[in-house]
Amino acid sequence: MCLARAGAGGCSWRACGRGEARTTQGEGDEAPWEDDEKFLFKPELGLEECRRLGFENAKDIIACGFDPSKTFIFRDTDYIRELYPVALEIQKRITLSQAMGAFGFQKSDNIGKFAFAAIQSSPSFAQSFPSFLKPGTRCFIPQAIDQDPYFRLCRGVADRMKWPKPALIHSKFLPALQGHQTKMSASVESTALYMTDTPKQIRKKINKYAFSGGGATLEEQQKYGANLDVDVPYQYLKIWLDDDEELEQIGKAYASGEMLTGEVKKRLGDVVAELVEKHQAARKEVDDELVHRFMDPNREELRRKWVGHTPSGAPAEEKEAQPV
Repeated sequence: MCLARAGAGGCSWRACGRGEARTTQGEGDEAPWEDDEKFLFKPELGLEECRRLGFENAKDIIACGFDPSKTFIFRDTDYIRELYPVALEIQKRITLSQAMGAFGFQKSDNIGKFAFAAIQSSPSFAQSFPSFLKPGTRCFIPQAIDQDPYFRLCRGVADRMKWPKPALIHSKFLPALQGHQTKMSASVESTALYMTDTPKQIRKKINKYAFSGGGATLEEQQKYGANLDVDVPYQYLKIWLDDDEELEQIGKAYASGEMLTGEVKKRLGDVVAELVEKHQAARKEVDDELVHRFMDPNREELRRKWVGHTPSGAPAEEKEAQPV
């Protein structure tokens, strides 16, 4: 998402991507939908399907309440005209051996995977958004740890291009229902709660699959209490329960054995079901026309405090990078 934020100094906009699309935000955000990444890394997916998924995913993001006057959502394949000049500057400064070392690519991988590293990094620079961001505006990127290699390379390249480095912050992976040792997967229904689930499905998944840190028996739970660090229902409540006082009360009661696993799971089911129902209602209000509005980089509302600029020439030349 590209939220174009007006302000002096500091990070002025945020960039965060999704597997099928992207967003930019600044007082704002920018959200890239990486339809090209899914196409290159998922052999079973066709390009048009990836583009369709990106468009539908954009509706999920919009339903979260983003302000269209501060948010730009784009699919890489739609916005490539602006991304490509920046991607070329990045590609010129990353060697094949660097890409293989950073991402673990093999010679048998398709060449699109190697080239994608530069496309992934392009939205980190304001030059990719000439219609509403000033060159030199610094970007802030919240990211999961699996995206770190891309932006470590990106920050190194930024130095040599004499463009501002993007600022990074790492977010935690949401644990699967089965616990921290397992990975949540969109293709394995039992590991995740979906925004399309009904309240009944949500409660059933929580009751059946959510790993408990409580005692194996009623007696053990009342005697020893629960291990909150590994208890998935409690960890999920830490994310989605807004009432900090209630969360603290649940934590103390559950850890001491006064509260049982079933009670915690029930509270989680109520909290998540309410959130999902609200989101589903909001998503119904998002039509194709609104998505196209968010995906239009030339909207006057994005230029409220910015004057459009075009990239002011290529970065200064630097010494050739040595292969690693």
